[in-house]
Order: sequence, then structure tokens, then C-alpha cells
Amino acid sequence: MAKVVLSSSDLKAKVVKASPSLPLGAAPAPFLDGNGKEEGTKSSSSSSFSASFSAVAALASPTDRISQCLDKLAVLDTDKDAGQVLAGALAAAGAPTSYVESGAADALVTLVANAKAPPTSRVQACTALAAGFDHDGSTLGAIASFAFPALVDACTDKNADVKEAARRAAEACVPAMGSAGVSLNMDRLLKACGEQKWDVVEAAFRLLSLAGRTPACQLGVARHMVEITAAVISQLSSSHPKKAAAAAEGLDGAFNAIHHNETQQMKGNICESLATTGEVVFKCLEQLMETTFVNAIGRPTLAVIVPVISKGLKDRKRDLVWRSSKTIKNIFGLVRDWADVQFFAPVLLPEVEKAMQHSDPEVREMAEAAKVALTEGGQAAPDSEAAKTGGVTIEQCEQAAKSDARVALAAIGGSAAGTPLGDAAVTFGSEGASLEVERSARLYDGCVAESLVMSVGVAADALGSSEPGTALCASLIAKLESKGLSGKRLPYIYEEFVEDDEIPKAANFGKPGGDPRDFLINMPSVILAFAGKVLLGGTALRFQKNRCYGLVGRNGTGKTTMLNRIAARDIEGFPQDVSCYYVAHEIFGEGEETILEFMRSTRDAVGPKTGAECNADDDCHAALTEVGFDQQLRLKNVSELSGGWRMKLAIAKSMMYKPELLLMDEPTNHLDIASLDWLSKYVVARRADTTVAVVSHDYNFLGDVLTDVVYLNEKRLEYYRMTFGDFQGRHPEIVDQLPSKDKAVAASAADSAAASGGMTRNESAASLGGSDGGMKQSASSVSLAASEGGASEAGDDGPKTYLDPSGMEIKPMCFPDPGKLDGVPSRTKPVLKVDNMKFAYPPKDPNDNNPENARWIFNGVNTKITMSTRVALLGKNGAGKTTLMKILIGELSVESSPFFSGDVWKHHNLRLSYIAQHSVHHLEGSVELTPVVYMQRRFHEGMDAELKKMVTHGLTPEEEELKMKKGNISKVVGRQQRGKELYYECEKTGRNNARGEPEPEFIPLYDLKMKDAYVMKLVRNFDERMKAEQSGMSIRPTTQVEVRKHLNDFGISPDLATQKIKSMSGGQKCRLVLAAAMWSMPHIVAFDEPTNYLDQDTLRALTDAIKAFKGGVIIISHHEGFVNETCKELWTVADGVVQTEAVKGKEKKLSKRQLEKLAKEKEKAEG
Repeated sequence: MAKVVLSSSDLKAKVVKASPSLPLGAAPAPFLDGNGKEEGTKSSSSSSFSASFSAVAALASPTDRISQCLDKLAVLDTDKDAGQVLAGALAAAGAPTSYVESGAADALVTLVANAKAPPTSRVQACTALAAGFDHDGSTLGAIASFAFPALVDACTDKNADVKEAARRAAEACVPAMGSAGVSLNMDRLLKACGEQKWDVVEAAFRLLSLAGRTPACQLGVARHMVEITAAVISQLSSSHPKKAAAAAEGLDGAFNAIHHNETQQMKGNICESLATTGEVVFKCLEQLMETTFVNAIGRPTLAVIVPVISKGLKDRKRDLVWRSSKTIKNIFGLVRDWADVQFFAPVLLPEVEKAMQHSDPEVREMAEAAKVALTEGGQAAPDSEAAKTGGVTIEQCEQAAKSDARVALAAIGGSAAGTPLGDAAVTFGSEGASLEVERSARLYDGCVAESLVMSVGVAADALGSSEPGTALCASLIAKLESKGLSGKRLPYIYEEFVEDDEIPKAANFGKPGGDPRDFLINMPSVILAFAGKVLLGGTALRFQKNRCYGLVGRNGTGKTTMLNRIAARDIEGFPQDVSCYYVAHEIFGEGEETILEFMRSTRDAVGPKTGAECNADDDCHAALTEVGFDQQLRLKNVSELSGGWRMKLAIAKSMMYKPELLLMDEPTNHLDIASLDWLSKYVVARRADTTVAVVSHDYNFLGDVLTDVVYLNEKRLEYYRMTFGDFQGRHPEIVDQLPSKDKAVAASAADSAAASGGMTRNESAASLGGSDGGMKQSASSVSLAASEGGASEAGDDGPKTYLDPSGMEIKPMCFPDPGKLDGVPSRTKPVLKVDNMKFAYPPKDPNDNNPENARWIFNGVNTKITMSTRVALLGKNGAGKTTLMKILIGELSVESSPFFSGDVWKHHNLRLSYIAQHSVHHLEGSVELTPVVYMQRRFHEGMDAELKKMVTHGLTPEEEELKMKKGNISKVVGRQQRGKELYYECEKTGRNNARGEPEPEFIPLYDLKMKDAYVMKLVRNFDERMKAEQSGMSIRPTTQVEVRKHLNDFGISPDLATQKIKSMSGGQKCRLVLAAAMWSMPHIVAFDEPTNYLDQDTLRALTDAIKAFKGGVIIISHHEGFVNETCKELWTVADGVVQTEAVKGKEKKLSKRQLEKLAKEKEKAEG
């Protein structure tokens, strides 16, 4: 790199400082130009400053003018304008040189510090300094730092005028001296915070608060957050209310210096916890565990968190000690610098070791884990990036820069060299150099050499050199070049300070490629932690322009969480000028808003923000047309759309934003084959002007659209500039366990071979070129044909763990055995039938019963379900698949509708479970609960509380009133089977015997169906109670032990079962939904789009669980591999009828009678 030579004026121009804040409660003095006139349009005659300045402005030499002002200041005891006159003269002569060469800086500070000087002179000296800092603060940093101790001492003066003037000058001094001055003078400021006099304490904490709120000072405050927190805690407990209030104000301001977004979000709880104990501390620790971290934790954050943790450890409550230990275990895994862990470990270890002797074994276990985190570490452990590069730390980098700056500044010399001001300037400059290294290391931006030059430029001027930049650069850059730092950016601060041969040579494999100038996002070091679990640690996040990235990884690696944080744009260093839009999920409509109205509201919201020209309906219609909405469909309400159309609407909405970065989370959810094909082409087309990042478990879709793969592996992002197909070749474990059409056919052939040749299934699969996928004798690996009805024997020991090819454990799921139904000796006998069903959704007008205005869905559907059913409902979006499933399950009440005909029959003891498209969203009202508590509350009375929310079971207020009318049925209390008919024992309002007891009567079911609609709700609720008794659910204890055991059958570990639901990943929430749905041990399970939101492990486990299940299964899914591996039949819903066919390759699994029946049904449908 060529040597850089800067003139003094150039150097001043390059110094970047925030505009200094005004003194609290004070108006600024007018700034004067060289002729004694105010800058701008204000009249100079309005200021006494200007009038006084005129008296000395006539003097020819600037030095003479300043000397005259200093003489007047020293002897006059009454001139109230003397201080401002001097400040104007110094400004006119050219600050900061004028302050040094004239000796004004030394003279003013000496006068302020001289307690024997006339009070008015000291007041005017403070006024001169305050005015100068106000107007020339960006060039007076070193002088402000030099003056600050004297000003703080004067704040304690006995003279009230001196005290007030010093306070105002100190407040002007703080923003002027910047981070370097604040850091150098922090000890003096904190000493004042600990004084006995409340007014001194109040003034000191006010200065601290001002420093924390001033951007130019925040790095200096952050460096001393440990000492600041200790001083604050000391005064927060003071019995003097004004001291405690001042400490709280100081903490509130200083907290702003912690440049950590996640910590700032917790500011209120942390500040409150530092002042108190007990429940507030628990709440704070809980929030720490629930926060998603995308920025590494440093010493400033630990300075305010560690005291809270320490309070929790010292508390006697078991839960608080356990939570504190867990916080240590998790939070210290997010600390990047091992030196920070070592710094705080001695504070926490004694209390952690006490907790290791706690009477509760869970507390002891967590305390041991906390000790490991403090002594062996996580992300910040000795095997971190620092250790790999020779053990060089940021502190060592700072010391090197500090030393270089001192050498460079000393070489400059100047009139101030060797004086107290000169020495202070050298110290100021070297401190600034150290802080610049810290800033660059944290933000990873800016040329290091240039940053250090800027940081010491002010100090160079204070030394009085005529050309400080030349000498400074010559010395400083030579030092930096010897370390390989000069001119380089700081993406890896550790690596830059060691010799090249000491740096491990990383292969290009797995690194982000491309020209850095083409990066839309380039953040060399990000972390990701959720619910206390470190998902990514210090890894690069880089997206190039006009590429499509797929985020791929195992369950719980943080794919969706990473998209969420990118969309929130709260990762430190994220380019705020990059427009970004996040397609998180399909649109959920409320009310009567039509699709076109929804798009118009989106257009109106987008226009002002982006400046996009979308002020007419043309933009809305263009977007809707592109995703497939015709004119008639646009007039529908959003709430009427199926899941597939809602997802299309979400994509149409994203088009209105025209983002540079498009984020898509599971965009293929609910889409049929035609829509998937359209989406693939759309994403490919968007790459022309947009960077796209996708999370999807539809690997065929990823294969069509990706240009790059980002693999979340071992807490790092590995980049593969290749198609997804090529990536699969490198990492077969990512897809080997997923269900596929080819696997299903191979498995079917293996089962047939095994049955005919006496081989095991695995032997047959091997002979056909198949694989067992690394399973460990999993019960779910048995063929569908292994037993009557297609279910395998699950074994006595519950679900067995199995491994993928990479050796990673996959947690299985085990559905409970539903048992047999009364009167149903065979699993192939129907337990649910639909005969000639016709159904339509009623017109929008509730009073309109005209069939021609209704939206007809079915026109003569005939079907049956058995305990051996394995069927998939197929069809286009909006064809009625979900409607048919809801009618079969009983989720949708149709019997009383005038637009329904036919018959839907179910066995009276049939237990059904329905997992809807958006079942995971139903957990949103329970996210503050743990899975155990959620299950206990839902089933605490032996009945599923969710049933009461169903329209087919819950009585409306009007129905409750109707049943209380005399003679109406009010309760169903019994049931009998008489021949082929069911009779229900019913109580009627007002019908009692002579003793006043209800006198029930048996009424046949066919009569009850003819009565008011609420009567059938009473019947259904009674049937549910009977089913609960039969399944044992009504007497099944909802103890923690029982619930944990059930959850464990679905891959939810005991530890996860006691964490809040909101801390669970998407796949884990799906497992919880499945566990709740299977608590009643249903005979028939219906899944509506179960593969949506499922990670690969959960999908594999669900596939195996369905195959091993001994009940019937109905599935709606567009995932061809999942359908082919789990189902035997396909029911295509189209044109109001259902056409049935066998899954290709599984025809042999159907009996001759079944094949003949299917052929007749197909012939009838086509005829």
C-alpha cells in the first residue's frame, strides 16, 4: 500500500464525529466568524458576546486579541461576558491551534482548578470552555479530555455560581471529548458517583447519562460498563431517594452505549432487576432464555447481565437457582471472546459451586453444566477463532494500536510536547486508537489505518504540529504495515495480527464465493441463538446479488429463525438501505375484505415507503394475474380461500414491494402440482433483479430454483455454489431419510419378495438395490402388509431410535394402538361410510335458500373408511379436499344444512383425530405454557377441551336458552344398542318424577336427528365421553410422569417438555400437535397437509409412524413421495365426485375383490 500523506486540513476533514449535544438546560452561545459577526442570518447586535468581542476585534494579531481576553479574564471580577468573548477570539484565531499556541487551554483549566481565584473569574473560565466546546467540540477533544477532571472537581465547589458554571461546562465537555476522553476520565467520574453529597452524585450520574446518550461517547462508556454497573448498584440501594433516582438515571443513559440489539430489548427488565430481587429477577432471566440472539455477546452486555444472574444464584428459591444456572450455561455459549468468559467466571463460580451442592438433583445437574460453560466454554472456548490464530485477542490488538499511536504522536512534537496538555493529548490519541480497533473488530467496517489516523488526529492538532497528518501517517502506517494491517478491512481481527504462516489455510470448499463488490449482504460474523441454544456461532452471512440461496439443514439448526432475523434487519451491520420482503406464510384473512381490497391496501401501504409507482389498480391486477387469480376469484373474501390460494396471495403481495432481497419460508405449502410448477418458474425469473433466500422441505422445488446452497452445519454456514442436485451428491444424509415414490415402490417389491421367498424385508430390499437407511431395528421399518389392515407390530419396547447415514440420531414417533371397536371383528370392515352425499356452501345472503346461488362442492359422493384405510385425497386447490375431510371427521356440521343430502354414518364408538392445515397456529394461545402444562390443561377433565370449541359440539347461547324451555331435551345421560338401532337416554326440562328427580326416556337416534340442531350436539358430546371412557382417556392421569412419557413417544424429550412452547422449533411444535391429537388413541386419523412446516427428521418419523399405525389414515398432501410411501389408495376430488385408484406400484396390496370394486367405481365415474 502506498504511503498516505495528509495535510492538517485534510486530516480535520476526515475526523468523523457526531454533532456535540448542547449542555442540559442551556441555550448555545452564538458562534462568531472572524469579524465578530454571528454565522447565518441572525443579527450580531442581539448578542452581548458580539458586542464584547468588538472591543478586542480591532487588535491586529489574533494572539494579541486572545492575550487581551486572558488578561481581562484574570483580573476582572464583574464582566459577565469575558468568557464568551475569549471563546469567540479563540474560534476566530482557529481552534484548536489557538488554544495550544496561546496557552489558553492551560490557563483556563488552571483557573477553574484554582479554588483561591475570584469566583467570577472561575465562572467565566468555565463559560469560555463551555462556549468553545459547544462550537468547536469536534476539534477540541483532547483539550476537553484535559479539562474534564478540573470541571468535575469544580462541580463540588462551595460557591453556587462556580458549581453551576462548572456543571454546564462539564456537560458541554462530555460530547466534545468523545469516547476516548470519556474512557480516560471514567475513573474520575465514577469517583464522583460515589460521593456522600447527593447533589454531587446527581451531577455525576447526569454526566454519565449524557455520555451514554451521546453517540460519539458510547464506545468509551461501553468499555467501562463493568465499573459503571457496580457504581450504579451501589447507589441504587442507597437510603437517600435522590441518590437512588440519580443512579437509575445514570444507568438508563449508560445502557444506550451497549450496542447489542437483543440487550436493548431487555433494558427495562434488566434495569429493574439490578434494583430489586425475587420475581423480577426470575422474569428477567426468563426473557433472556426466550430471546433470539443474532449478535454475539460482549463484555458490556455481560456487565449488566452477570449481576442479575448472581442475584438469582444467591436466592433460596429452587426455581430461581435452576434458572440462573441454565442462563449461565446458555448465555456464556454466545460470548465470542474467551477473555470475557474468564473475566466474569470468578464472580459466578463460587455461587455455581454452591448450587452444585443443592438438594434438588435437577439444580445440581444444571449447576454442573453452568460450571462447564464458565471453565471450558462454548463458542468462546479455547478452540475458538482466536486460539486457532495464535491466541491473539482484541485486547492485544488494542495495546498494539495504542503503542503505535503514542510513538507516532510523540514524533510530532510541537509547542505542547512535554507539557501537561501535550502528555494528555498523547494519552487521548492512544486511547482513541485502542477504541478504534475495538469498534472495527465489532462492526468489521472501515480501513484500519484510516480509522486510527482519524482517532489520533485531534490529539495531533492539540500538540500544535503544523502538519500533523504527514508525520503521523509516516510513523503510524509504517507500524501497521509491519503487522500486515495497513489498508485492510477487519473481517477477522484475530487473523490480521498474526503472521500469514500462522493462519490455518482454510480450503475454498464451503466458503462464500464471488466478487465482494457483488454482495448484497456481507456480514463476516453473525451468531444465532434461540431459547438459549446456540445455533450459529461467528459465521459469515453473505448473499450475492441476483442469486437464489436455499437454507438447508437438520431439524433445529435455525433455518426459519435466521430468515426471521434477516427480515427484522436487526443483525448488527445489516445494510439498512437494502429493501427486503419476507413471505413467511400464507395470508390469513379476517372479516369481509375481498382479495382486490386486500391488494389495494397493500398498494397504499407500499407506495409511500418505496416510492414505487403503484397508484392504480393496474399494479394489483397485474400481480394477481401473474399468480393465477381470475376476475371472478378476485371478488371473493380472503377468508374464503383455500391454503394454496392464500399462499399465492402472499406471493402476489410480495410483488408489490419489489424487494432487492426476497425471503421465502416454505412457499410450496398447500400448492398443487400446477402451482408448484408456476412458482418454480416465477422464482427463476426473479433472479434477474432480485436475490432470493428460500427455506423449503420440498427438495424437488429446491432443485428447480437454487443457484447456491447454504448448509447450516455444526453452528456454521457452509456455502456451496452449485445446484441442489449436486449438493445432494455431496450430502446424501440430507435427503436419504425422506419419503419418496421410488422408495415406496422398492419397499412394496421387497415386501412381496420377502413374502414369497422367505427373506426378511431388509434382505429383499438389499437384493433389489434398496437400503435400510441406517435404522436400528426400528419397529416402523416393517412393511404395510405385515399385518391385517396394513399395520406392523410396533413391539413392546416403544419407539426405537435410528440413525441417518451421517450417524445423526433421528427421534421417532410412535402412535398408540387404538384397540378394537365393538361389533367390528375385522380391520377391513367399514367404520365410516358416505352414501350419495351432495353438499354446497350457502350463498352469502343468509336468507337466500336458492340452490342455484349456492356454491356446490359435491354431487353424489360415495366412500367408506376402515381401520385399514390408507388413503390420500388429491385435487386442485379449491376442489374440496379439506371440505370432504372435515365432513368425514365431523369438524363440519352439514346434516342441518338445506344444501346437504345423503348420509354420513360413523360407528358410535369411533374415535377420530383431525390434524388441520394450521394446527400449529392453534398453539399460539398457549405459547407461554410448557408442553406438559398444555397437555394437562387440555385434557384435565378426561375430555379434549378443544372439542368444546368445535361448532359441531359447542352450544351457542341461544341453544343453551332453548334447551331450558319446558319439554325440550336438556341432557343425554345414556345409550343402548337395540338391534341395529341406537337409543339415547335423554332428560327433558321440567319432566321430573314425584321425588323431583329427572325422569329420562330412551329416544331412537333417527328421531333425535329430526329435532333442533342442538340435540345432536348433546348426542355427540355424550358419544365423546363414552369414547373417552372406552379408550381409558377419562381415567388416564394427566400427571407429569404420564404426560412426559406420552410426549417422549413423539420425540419430545423430558427437557424440551418443560420449556415454553414458544421456544420450540417448527418441527417440535408439529410433534406436540401430533402428540395432543393422539392422546385419545384414535381409530382414524386425518392429516390435512401434514408435510407443511415439517423438517426432514419429523417428516421421516411421521412417515414411519403412519406406516406402523394400527388404525385408518386419511391424508391430504401434495408431497408425492410422502403419499406414495404412506398410502395405498388415491381419491381424486374433482367436479363434485371422488374417483378412486390404487397407488402405482401397490396394486398387489389390494385384494381381488377390492380391485374389482375400484374398477367398477372408476367405470361408473367415467360413465
